[in-house]
Amino acid sequence: MYWDDLTEGTQFATSERSITQEDVAAFANLSGDTNPLHLDTTYAADTRYHRPIAHGLFILSVASGLAMQAGILGEQVTALATLEWRFREPVYIDDRIHAKITVKRLRSLPSSDSGLAILAVEIINHKDSIVQTGSWQVLMQRCGK
Repeated sequence: MYWDDLTEGTQFATSERSITQEDVAAFANLSGDTNPLHLDTTYAADTRYHRPIAHGLFILSVASGLAMQAGILGEQVTALATLEWRFREPVYIDDRIHAKITVKRLRSLPSSDSGLAILAVEIINHKDSIVQTGSWQVLMQRCGK
């Protein structure tokens, strides 16, 4: 999808993805964030969450991948310019999440072959709770450029 294909106010929904213990362990290994809150059931039982939670940045990364798979973001995105983000609720192992993305604003960059798309993003769990929310500003190629 190119910048020119977008219209302000358009909403997109991604498919759903389950968050597994294997996913969380792989992210911990990749990122080096081995906080026991994410990996240790016994440790997490004594926290306010009572069980392990997924890394917030992992969930944000999954949402980006879901947007790519849905065709909302793809090879026409040349840069993530700005990210404003709130982590509202934890995501637990076996939760299912999806993203709702709304085109909030489009800004043409006349001296460029790109445009800026400001996207409002909500990550929603299977209980219909918004677990993360924020804004992605992405630089996208224009049609035929």
